[in-house]
Amino acid sequence: MAIRSGVVLDDTGTAVNGATVELFTEASPPTSSDSGSASVTTDSNGDWSITSTTRGPLSAKITNGSDIVWLRQRDRVQLARLELWEATANQEALIVTRAEDAASIEVATFEGDRATPAAGDIAYISLKLSDSAGNQDEMARLSWLAIDETTTTEDGALAISTLTGGSLSEKARFDENGTLFINDTTNANMTAGLTLNQGAADDEIIALKSSDVAQPRTGVAEIDTYATLGKADPAGGGLLIRGFLDTNAAAPIALVMSVFSEEAANTAKTTAALGLVDINARLVSGDADADITADGNVFTVRARVGGSIVARLLVDEDGDLYSVTAAQTFDDYDDIALVNAYDGVRAGFEGWAKEHEDELIRLGILGAPVADGGMTNMTQLCRLLTGAVRQLGSRLQAAETQLAALPGPAL
Repeated sequence: MAIRSGVVLDDTGTAVNGATVELFTEASPPTSSDSGSASVTTDSNGDWSITSTTRGPLSAKITNGSDIVWLRQRDRVQLARLELWEATANQEALIVTRAEDAASIEVATFEGDRATPAAGDIAYISLKLSDSAGNQDEMARLSWLAIDETTTTEDGALAISTLTGGSLSEKARFDENGTLFINDTTNANMTAGLTLNQGAADDEIIALKSSDVAQPRTGVAEIDTYATLGKADPAGGGLLIRGFLDTNAAAPIALVMSVFSEEAANTAKTTAALGLVDINARLVSGDADADITADGNVFTVRARVGGSIVARLLVDEDGDLYSVTAAQTFDDYDDIALVNAYDGVRAGFEGWAKEHEDELIRLGILGAPVADGGMTNMTQLCRLLTGAVRQLGSRLQAAETQLAALPGPAL
């Protein structure tokens, strides 16, 4: 079902009231003696409308007294200017249909036919709306550009411009290589990809959303946002990645990095070694790389503790690993016995070592039973080993003192 409609005007542009409009199907092309398959009379505004069950092109016969005008579906018309309007609610002013039964059809063509073409030529469609003063302002523009106009090697691009603060400017471009530019037009370091330019803005440049998400940190991102990208520093740049997780999550993981490699992992254990996940840092001097500052921090893990964001783990330029220093010791325990218990549990010994596993977990040396995948707290283990060495030293010193007190032959 389709609504066919139009308006009938005389040569002066005045609406014609009472004209008869008859529509003919393509299967029964009209002649001067035919009657229409559907007909209607124009109203005082010259408007007419017919609901038709016929798909495809139709021919029309318009009769106003003795004046008859034929508009045949096979006709081709050339106009210097075409103005269409429709005052009826929910009616389109223009419908363009090509009913050919083919997988790919050209419905319309818009041409910029310049006599002396050159690279950089632009043709565009202007999209207008009324402003508060009743003027028709160009709110947006769809443009196509000739990047290279040379025959057989032509390159073209598509651009979208919008009105901002009363000025029309290009906001997006899709170029001949398949690169999409947002708020930019060129990138010498990109052949095909996505270039985003947020200008002087300091907020999100990419926001990923889902209707499944209702995260509570709405002072940082909107409620349905689950990830954002932005500048780490408003003036200097860098990359800030944020992941947002709400209480509907099946697991407490807000940011996941997974890699999949068909290439075998590197097994070297040298300064030239590579990992499937590689994090590298460097300073710059002008446009060249420079060494990290001596003892400079390369990698940190920070957490909010006691109301402040503080470092919990870091790796410096020398490869030294630092973790937060705590006052916890194991002075109330026989540290050497605990080391033996840890070694027994780690090696899978049965018997007395297993009996000490719960104590190792309680002290934070083990995260959970080894059989359940419990991991070793390396920081706590270092503290334990330090305590064991200190206790062993004290015992050796006591033994030396006792040996020195024993009577013996004079030297």
